[in-house]
Amino acid sequence: MNAPTDEHGYQQWQPPVPGPVLDPAQPQPSGFRYLWNHPVVIAGVMGLLLLMVTAISIIAIKAVGNDSGPGDNTADPRDEQTNQQANQVPPATGGATGGTPPASQPAGTPSANSAPAVNSTNAVYLNGKLKMQYYDSGIDLDTAKTSGLGTNEKYDFDVTETGLTAVNRAQAGTGAAAGAPTPAGCTAASVKWGTTAHISVLLPGATICVKTSDDRLGALTVANLDKSDDGQMRTLEVDYVIWKKQGDA
Repeated sequence: MNAPTDEHGYQQWQPPVPGPVLDPAQPQPSGFRYLWNHPVVIAGVMGLLLLMVTAISIIAIKAVGNDSGPGDNTADPRDEQTNQQANQVPPATGGATGGTPPASQPAGTPSANSAPAVNSTNAVYLNGKLKMQYYDSGIDLDTAKTSGLGTNEKYDFDVTETGLTAVNRAQAGTGAAAGAPTPAGCTAASVKWGTTAHISVLLPGATICVKTSDDRLGALTVANLDKSDDGQMRTLEVDYVIWKKQGDA
């Protein structure tokens, strides 16, 4: 579009055409709104929300998992076994497996029980004298050893400060008749068999019948008992005899 000219050929001055007038009352677009609508910003915000939801879920799961109090029915099998053992009540009397002796029986001696099933002869397998110390590993009456056992040799009794405790299926019997011990005397009904010979029955002259881990019948006659000042056993000396079982040469 050509502008008008004056008489000299020059273009006449024209006032500038006014542009659109902005209404100050209308909100103008800002840089923050532009960034908020940007795809990268939207993706970042969504990722942050996802992380927050995941963290809250993990915390909630852990809180539920740790909320196990007295009402929780899930128990460790070992706890059940321990509770069963704790709730077991020992029998009033015991045989070869021990138990609480009757009131008329000396403390620490086994309760009445039938004689062990052994096929004993009157022939002597081993005999002699034995000296046992409370610190010995044990005593094997089939070999008369307190240490250095060989292959297939087993201890019959543990020697402790409170007496003799049978191991490896061995047994001890108290109440044999006075006099020289015999297989018949050790299988009499008066002999009370069990798993211990307490210091209270290991008196000089007393006879303790025994069944060894190799199923031989025998007897220990107490020759001397040495005790400490507090009544604990220190040394036990016995005369012993072990009879042959059927099949021994």
